[in-house]
Amino acid sequence: MEPSAGARKILIIDDDASLCEVLGFALKNEGFEVQGSETVEQARLKIVSYHPELIILDLVIPGGGGIEVLRFLEEQDLGAVPVIVITGHYADDPEYEAMIRGRPGVVDFLRKPFNPVHLTARIHAHLRQGSGAAGGGP
Repeated sequence: MEPSAGARKILIIDDDASLCEVLGFALKNEGFEVQGSETVEQARLKIVSYHPELIILDLVIPGGGGIEVLRFLEEQDLGAVPVIVITGHYADDPEYEAMIRGRPGVVDFLRKPFNPVHLTARIHAHLRQGSGAAGGGP
């Protein structure tokens, strides 16, 4: 299924190509427009050029990690773009999770492995709440 005109834009930032492929397929089937980035540098460029309405962000990516992407969003005054953090690391550290959840823009925190259907439901919920409008969408 191809995204329709005016489809909501999602950026997946993760260096796991197979996970990105599965998520991209699932989200495109839901009618979203999806692009991906594997490094912090790629993510910065895509954020500026693609104007995502929601970001799915792994914390462990080349180039400084997901924290650098969150800092970049703050520096660019894009803290209102909702970010769903996904990670297989730090999964058993509630203090670290609380610190990440406290960052501007972070609306959710999922531990890998997770069910793509669960993630899709959370994406729909966050975009319905209107927080997705910050990325320049309808």
